[in-house]
Amino acid sequence: MKQFVAPTSTFRIYADGEHCDDAKPGDIILVEHQGFLPAMIRTGQRLFYWRKRLAGHQDFRKEFCQFNHACVVVDGGPDAAVVEMEAKGGTRTNLSTYSAKKYSVVKLVAPADQKTAAVAWTFYCVFLSYGWVSIVGSALSCLLPWSVALSTKSPICSTATLLAARCMGLIPDRSDANIFPADLARYFNVK
Repeated sequence: MKQFVAPTSTFRIYADGEHCDDAKPGDIILVEHQGFLPAMIRTGQRLFYWRKRLAGHQDFRKEFCQFNHACVVVDGGPDAAVVEMEAKGGTRTNLSTYSAKKYSVVKLVAPADQKTAAVAWTFYCVFLSYGWVSIVGSALSCLLPWSVALSTKSPICSTATLLAARCMGLIPDRSDANIFPADLARYFNVK
């Protein structure tokens, strides 16, 4: 398995009730939702990561599996906005909607032109439908002993976020269509 390459980054985790007021365009947000579907995502990630550890890949630690959603900041400041892939497709949302949830803000060190490219890609996602086919591939990858990458032009939240991070220098160690929010946490050591 190839090693990933991640740009230098810092992160801060915001607890329930806290809000980031200094997010900048290109920052990555990792979210821990509650409920049945987020619990299923975390369970699938934990299963996949457990299998990777059994195979000797010790960097696939379960601490990274706390996050079940990812998005990218497109407008910064106290009223920061993010673009995220949801069941209804790409949407623009105010970051403050996550203040009642635990989330992390990952700040990547990248030149301004790379951040501009990441934000441009993220805005493009607003016009895309959700990657339901990719979800099936990700679910199969959790259950089967090999990765299944099923994809269309429509990404899931972690794939859209990964592609924005690619604009800023991230080279993943897994297929774009199979990236989990836990993988993004692993790349930037958010735990």
